Formats: sequence, C-alpha cells, structure tokens
Amino acid sequence: MNEQDSQWINRATALARENVLSGRGQPFGAVIVQDGVMLAEAVNDIDQTHDPTSHAEVEAVRRACRRIGSPELPGAVLYTSCYPCPMCLAAAYWAKINRIVYASDPEDAAAYGHDAAWLYQALSSESGTISMEHAGNPEVLHPFYLYENK
Repeated sequence: MNEQDSQWINRATALARENVLSGRGQPFGAVIVQDGVMLAEAVNDIDQTHDPTSHAEVEAVRRACRRIGSPELPGAVLYTSCYPCPMCLAAAYWAKINRIVYASDPEDAAAYGHDAAWLYQALSSESGTISMEHAGNPEVLHPFYLYENK
C-alpha cells in the first residue's frame, strides 16, 4: 500500500466513523478515485433511506458514474472501510473498477454484527433461500431486440 492508498483508505474509514457519530448510519464508508482524483465518496445510508442497497460502495459507484457520465469506471480504485459484501463487489465489477482496497475484513465486521457469510454461502449454492422460476415467455426477448437495434 502506497501513501496515496493510505490517504484514501483513511478517508473511507473517517467517513464510516463520522456516519456512526452523526447518528445517521452504519460504520461503512467508501471513496472512488480515478487517476488520482476523487470521483465520489459515500456512506452506508440504510438507516436513513430504508433501502437495503444503500451501502457505501454502491452509493459511491452511483455517484462516480453520474459524475463522469458513464456506467464504467476503468482504472478506478474503490477504497472502502470494510471488505465489500457480494452486492457491493458485484457493483464494482459492473462498473469495471480495477482495484479495491479495504480496511477491515469480513471477520472484523462479523464480530460487530455485520456478518455477510450467509449471503456469500447462499450465492455460491444452487439451493439459496430465494425460490427462482423461469417464466419462459418469448415476449421478454422483445425489449432486448429493441435495445440492440435502436
């Protein structure tokens, strides 16, 4: 980890701390940097929004993408106060983020009641807890066709 990494991971951790001390939310913060420039920072806002997708990493990805006007952040680094949950990791992949630097690990988070091990297990198993059925309706392909040919 270099000096710039230390600066940004410290900022992500400070955001997490400030989020808790302000009484607004949970102990998670994230910063996205591209070419040495901070594109976005965010905190976990679930307690305020009642939105289970309002994790710091997802919010930072949303803000960074809006800022540059693209759904992709090639060359970007995501600095996060904690190892990303599966949803946040997927958002980073979709955004084509090149690197993630995290402060605390999953075991640290679990020790304080933020355990995502069950979610990693459910996603890596064919027998998850959500029932899924394929509708098989040929009409669902029409929107794909329209998008491809617009």
